[in-house]
Amino acid sequence: MKRIMCFIIIILILCAAVIVACPKETNAGSAGTAQQNSSPPAAEPEPAQAVSSQPKLMVEKYVLDRDYIEAGGSATVKVTIRNTSSSQDVKNIKVSFWEESAEILPDGTGAVYYKQIAKNSSCTWSFKVTATTTAQSKPHPATITMEYEDSNGNPLSASDRIILQVRQPVRLSYAEPSLPVRVTQGDRPSFTMTLMNLGKSTIYNVHLKFDIPGLSGGSLLIGTIPPGESQTGTTNLRVESEQLGPVKGT
Repeated sequence: MKRIMCFIIIILILCAAVIVACPKETNAGSAGTAQQNSSPPAAEPEPAQAVSSQPKLMVEKYVLDRDYIEAGGSATVKVTIRNTSSSQDVKNIKVSFWEESAEILPDGTGAVYYKQIAKNSSCTWSFKVTATTTAQSKPHPATITMEYEDSNGNPLSASDRIILQVRQPVRLSYAEPSLPVRVTQGDRPSFTMTLMNLGKSTIYNVHLKFDIPGLSGGSLLIGTIPPGESQTGTTNLRVESEQLGPVKGT
């Protein structure tokens, strides 16, 4: 009987030891689970970078050194280019000139290179142009093209239009007018005159006026004479009674 009691006591002691050891393992597992379930702190968002606008070049003004270019002649053009950006310089700038009809030609290549134009600054390009002898007498549009890079090396371009005036020299010739050798009072002789346009541009609104003593009605509208052509005008005069003898007029 005593042996049985001793055996039961030993078993109870072993069970108590197991019960005491198990809570330690359970607590360790709970701590591990708590560490696994905890979330890491959220990362702060990066501040957005400000987007800067592209710098822009434009023709601020242009000047011709005379009122117009005569066909066959030359003139100097000055073009001012401005960097309108208040925050960026521009670099590697190529500026070129081109006239649409090819009747105004620049000296050389018609282009120039600038290393840099600072923000809110400008530069002036001075170059010579020549009008061909056959250039039409009218306003001629021309284009100024600007190719450049911003401060980050991005390629950009812009263009503006300028107007250059060309005029052809007037070359007007005439044949001797035809008049009767003698007229008397009451006659209405005819006056005929031929005009020739020897220039390369059209002549408009040709109006003749003449003054001959003893004859009245001294004006004649011929109108338009194209280049290389002639026009003939005829009018009737009236003989006045006050003038006698030979007369001369202009």
